[in-house]
Amino acid sequence: MGDRHLRLVQPNQQQGQQNEMFNDMLRGYATMLLAAGRDRGSVGKLLQMLRGFVVWADAWPWEWTAQDVDEWSADMRDRELALSTLRNRQGVVRRFCEYAVNPLYPWFERCREEFGQVPEQVCHEWNTTRISRSTITVPSDARSAATSFVLCSTTSMTGSSRW
Repeated sequence: MGDRHLRLVQPNQQQGQQNEMFNDMLRGYATMLLAAGRDRGSVGKLLQMLRGFVVWADAWPWEWTAQDVDEWSADMRDRELALSTLRNRQGVVRRFCEYAVNPLYPWFERCREEFGQVPEQVCHEWNTTRISRSTITVPSDARSAATSFVLCSTTSMTGSSRW
């Protein structure tokens, strides 16, 4: 799974168009994220993760498949990355795909017109990591605070402390 091959290619006109389209998509996505209140530093990190996925998959966003996500995720698990890291990276790709297929933005139509392919959502419930109680670690101080909060809330609602 991690045996992706790097290949030397001679640039051609289509590769230039593909690279330009991807950069346009990233600029639009960055603008949307900034408008939604994200800071420039975190936006830069998200874009870098997306560039990394393009390189890993050896495919542009309009060529991505669910199988690409499966193999990428399995590769990260093989490298023993934390589940939280895996979930975070999958979330970055998921949210970018949501943006790319949103009809309020031009990417679906532009990709269809220029390349005859369209972006699609490739991160699904069945091929991404979900949060479960077993994957969440709560520090003991947080548990104490939560217990205190419940106790205080119960006391203030009923006028007496009951469990």
